[in-house]
Amino acid sequence: MKSENSEILGYEEHAPVVDKLSFSKFKNLGKEKFPNYIRFNFRPQDLLNQVAAISSYRLPPQYAAYYLTMETYPFYWISASTVLLKAESLFTDSAGIRSAASSFSEMKKFFGKWIVQQVPKEKKYFAVSTLNIIEKNSNNHNFLKHIFKSIILTYEESQFNPTEAERCLDIAVEVIKHARLDRETRKELYYLIELHRGFLKIKTGQDYESGKYFANALENKPNGIVALYNEAIEESKNGNTHKAIENLNKIIQFDAQCFQYAIDNGSKRLFDYFLKNAMLYYIFTFEEFSNLDAELENIFQNLIASNKAILINLHDKLDSMRRIEFDEYLTPEVEAQIEFFKEFIEEYQENRNTLILLAGKILVTKFNSVIQGIIDLIERSYLEQINSRLNVYEVQLKDLRANMDGFRTKADFEKETSKTKLDLELSDAEDRFDTNIKILERKLEGLEVSDKFNPGIAFNNAMANNIMISLIIFVIGGFGGAFLDSEGSGNIISQILISGIKWGGVTFLIGTIAAVFSSGSSLNERYREKNRLIKKIEILKGYKEDELKKMKKRMGETERGIDEIYRGELIRNEDEIKRLTGERDHKFSELKEMAESKVHAILEKLRGLLIG
Repeated sequence: MKSENSEILGYEEHAPVVDKLSFSKFKNLGKEKFPNYIRFNFRPQDLLNQVAAISSYRLPPQYAAYYLTMETYPFYWISASTVLLKAESLFTDSAGIRSAASSFSEMKKFFGKWIVQQVPKEKKYFAVSTLNIIEKNSNNHNFLKHIFKSIILTYEESQFNPTEAERCLDIAVEVIKHARLDRETRKELYYLIELHRGFLKIKTGQDYESGKYFANALENKPNGIVALYNEAIEESKNGNTHKAIENLNKIIQFDAQCFQYAIDNGSKRLFDYFLKNAMLYYIFTFEEFSNLDAELENIFQNLIASNKAILINLHDKLDSMRRIEFDEYLTPEVEAQIEFFKEFIEEYQENRNTLILLAGKILVTKFNSVIQGIIDLIERSYLEQINSRLNVYEVQLKDLRANMDGFRTKADFEKETSKTKLDLELSDAEDRFDTNIKILERKLEGLEVSDKFNPGIAFNNAMANNIMISLIIFVIGGFGGAFLDSEGSGNIISQILISGIKWGGVTFLIGTIAAVFSSGSSLNERYREKNRLIKKIEILKGYKEDELKKMKKRMGETERGIDEIYRGELIRNEDEIKRLTGERDHKFSELKEMAESKVHAILEKLRGLLIG
């Protein structure tokens, strides 16, 4: 047995035998759960309408799903798809004019006429004409011409050539890879090409190989509905019920995400579109899923059981909301959301479509969010009013804190100035002491080489004086002695020499002894001078340490004095801040209690609207 779409999808000869009664019961399950929503015959116009709606609503890629069958696949390529518009824009030259020989518009026009033509002879004419135009087209960036050619070679019986069709798709992929396209557009084109490959395998009777191409399609577009359906069919045929159900659950989740998007945006018009064109409905057009009726029935029953009274509950909450006076707190956005809830309940409360229950669960979450937002808005509103009345305290506190900061800044400045001055005095004093100490240290170092305290030099000087004095005594003593002995006989010269030697020698001996003592005295003087200098250096170092301590102590006293000057002002300001803060907090509690008593009843009623 064939489903309404199984022949279209190419499972005519390969689908498992399903008795007519089972498929009829399966379709009845769909009619029961989704009354008046399932289109058992999907037409090309349905696809074109979906694509046009996606462009019209400017849906983000994750919600821009469309459904197509193998039969309607070519119609996508003449639709108002945003992807195709982006692709076509690449084929226009800088002047915006296409040459007659490679006119894309002419190619697309003949391609479109071939698609819609029903008379075989006329259909063949437009197919051949389109192929001729494609052959003449020299635009190397035009990947659509390769796709068009592949579609004709796949779907036109008179031109059927699966090998060449496959080659054209390979060329198209290579051109797309290097085209100036955004990531989403490129991925969408890859997705469509992989669908084409899968359909081509089905058309050639190799539907068992089509699964890998639908899997490839899903890698490029995980929410690709057509690929999910076709992969699920393959899995169901192969007895892999779990994987088939997994894919169908993904389709249900996709519909839920679309409802979420519409509800979050408060757009009933968009929700109506998603509900009317839910991707789940197409499950019941395939006889291949008849064997999954029990699993699907279980999914739907769980959905119904958990959300059965949800819309009734929401209706009651909206009715209760009308009796709460909180209009003054509403913003235009919140009013629009409440109006959306009312319109939704009014239209869909009695609707027996199971997906309404799925949407109802999402709607309740949004309803709770809106109610909580209103509660927060009211609480924020009265807090803002309270803060406005308490603003006078904040101004005073701000001024007091600014005064305190000013006092601290001024105190820090004075301390820094004083510190700088004292640091200079400290440095000068330290330099002065260090200079005097260095002078004494240099004197101490020079004692060893000083002539004044050199015993050798002292001895030599004394000996030089000794020799001169001895010579003088020699002369004086010689002549004096000779004069005193002049009455005696003898040689006068001899007498002079003898007398001079006697007195000069005695003098020289005494002088030598004196020179030795002079040398020793020099050593003693050097020792005493060294001790004197060392003592003086120690005294200076002590003076330096005492002076520096006094100066540092004076510095600390100066800083404490400055702190003392401003401490009184700071304490007075701190006391005033504490007083004002306490007064403000008391006033806040008083005003808050008054405000809460005013809105308490409203808030409690609103909290009662929250649906658990």
